[in-house]
Parts: sequence; C-alpha cells; structure tokens
Amino acid sequence: MGKSFDKLDETVYIFVDEIQKLDDWDETIKFYVDTVSNLSFVVTGSVSALIQRDASETLVGRTEQRTVVPFKFADYIDYHSDLNSPQATGLRASLKDALTTGDRDSFESELKRSFAFRSGDEPELRSLLNDYLTKGGYPGVLDKDPPAALYKLDQDLQRVVTGDISSTYSVQKPNAVFGVLRYFADSTGSKVSLDRISKETETARSTVERYVSHLEEFFLVYRCPHYTGSARPARKQPMAYVNDVGHLNTLLGVTPDTPTAAEDRGVQLETMVCDHLRRLQHYLSGRQKTTVKYCEKTGETDFVVSGHDYVLPVEVKWGDSTDANLRSVRQFVQREDAEFGLAVNNAGALVVDDRIVHIPAWLFLSIC
Repeated sequence: MGKSFDKLDETVYIFVDEIQKLDDWDETIKFYVDTVSNLSFVVTGSVSALIQRDASETLVGRTEQRTVVPFKFADYIDYHSDLNSPQATGLRASLKDALTTGDRDSFESELKRSFAFRSGDEPELRSLLNDYLTKGGYPGVLDKDPPAALYKLDQDLQRVVTGDISSTYSVQKPNAVFGVLRYFADSTGSKVSLDRISKETETARSTVERYVSHLEEFFLVYRCPHYTGSARPARKQPMAYVNDVGHLNTLLGVTPDTPTAAEDRGVQLETMVCDHLRRLQHYLSGRQKTTVKYCEKTGETDFVVSGHDYVLPVEVKWGDSTDANLRSVRQFVQREDAEFGLAVNNAGALVVDDRIVHIPAWLFLSIC
C-alpha cells in the first residue's frame, strides 16, 4: 500500500487463519485494534473452543463470532448446477411460520408449488444427492470424483486427528482418538456409551470422555441427546453420529464401487438429515449453537427439533415412507401437540397424510 495503516481513510482488513496456534494472539490483536482505529481482523481456526476462550478473556465486546461449516446440500446444488431456486428460501420461511403460528395450509401449498416447480429437475437433483451422500460437503473435495474425494477425506482425517487434535490437546495416543472416531462411525444412528467405548477401545473412561469432547470441538462427531419435552436432563444414552457423511463413508471404508445395501444407504441419509436439521434449527431458533434430539417416548422417532413455540418430529426412510409404519411419529405429534411431523424419504413421495407430511429427501435437504 505504501502507507501506514493510520494514514489510510479506508478500513483495512487483516485475515489470519489457524489463529489459535499463535501465542498471545488475542493480546496482539487487542493492541492493534486499540492503537489503530481503522484495522479490522478476520480470524479463523479449526478449534473454535480455543478461539472463543481466548477472545472471551481479552476481546470482550470487540468480537462477532461466526461458525463456518461445510457445504450443505443447497450449497452443493448451487456449486454444481444452475438449479438455484429462490423457492427454497420461501419454503423455509413458510415452514417456520407453520411451526410457530400454525399456518400449516400455507406451508403445504408452498411445498406443493416448490415440488411442481422443480419436478423437471428431479433426476439431476437426485443425482446430486447421491453424489453428496458419497462425498459430503467439504469444499476440498467438491471438484473431485468420488474415489479421489474419499481418498482426500481419509488423508485429511488422519492429519486432523493425529496432528491438529493431538498437538492442540497434547494427546499422547492419537491412534486412540482415531479409534473413538471409528467407533462413532460404526455406531452411527445407535446409542453411544462412554463405558462401552472405553471397554472396546481399552481406554480409560475419563480419557474417552476427553477424546469425544475433542472430536466434538473439531466438529467431527455429534452426540444426539434424548428429547424429554422439559428442562430436565435426559437419562437415556445419546445417539452417535459422524457429522459429515463423506467422513462417515471414509471411516467405514465405503467406496463408489462398494455394493451398498438399502440399510446402509439409509444410515447415510440419516446422517445427512441429522447434520442438515441442525442447520435448519439454527434458522428456526436464531441460535448459533443448535441441538437436534431423538425421542423414544412414543417408540423411536429419529429426530426432534424444538424451541419455545414449536416442536417438529422427523422420521427418515430410504424407501417410500408412505408404506412405512410411522406410528411413533404419529403418537409423538398427538402427545406433544405438534403441528405436524415430517417423513423424509428417498422415494420421491410428496404426500400430506393427516398430520404427517411425506417429503422427498432432495426437496427437504434443499431448504435446510
């Protein structure tokens, strides 16, 4: 620029990645921000917990936080095609209105309009969905074919777990952390017990608990808690999920050529829906940190998102949900006085059946 910062009229933005690796970074930024009025810093890193801790101690009132996550399916559509649709934004708003005000008719009408508008694009959207179910949403693999994408994801996971996590938290046995991560992959969609992980990985329970927390702080896994419908803590074990479906496939050794049973594809779709529901919950609740739960109060319901004025049960079916037994969801709707429940399916079915809305996966995921 040829000038010192304080001689410029414009705001100067300084970008620093992996800021948590720098000693006393918060004190350094505080000095410059207090000294030079037109400096703004954009800092990023892979360990948000450490960044938030340091910022909260030194930069109180000076920061605005954003969590950057991998591409969701709507982003994936935009990146790979010209199928960007403004209807998705309107449908998301209509869903929120239906949940919070009871205007279910408007949501159902908007849903049918969006389905009709995009029905001609369904083959391409289903193809994109199948790609996403294999590769996931990490930007580094968007332009790679599935084998290359899964190879890169494997290399990146190895580096993050044995490198970044181990160095950040001074982990002595990084392979043990990877073992815990693999346990989550093997148990995705099932209840996870720290005692069970401790036994199967031959690692002390307290150590396992730390490792799981590290994996959560790196946004690699999610413990889906049980829905109680009240403020009291859940007593049931949480469900295990790997956050990104591409990571799940990598950890399970799935390749594009691997014969995949419908049950396995269902686990992939369930993993993707869990991740996307947390993004939808961010929109519905307006909160930065969001929670999606499961419920066994009326039989097992895959997921529940809730707020002070809404509750939405969601069931995931790889096949045709209209042929499935959805008694648990129907009972949940009745018991919790929910406006309706969703049955996300991969059969392309859009059907309103009393208080259950059957919605194609490609349409539901595009509005999250």
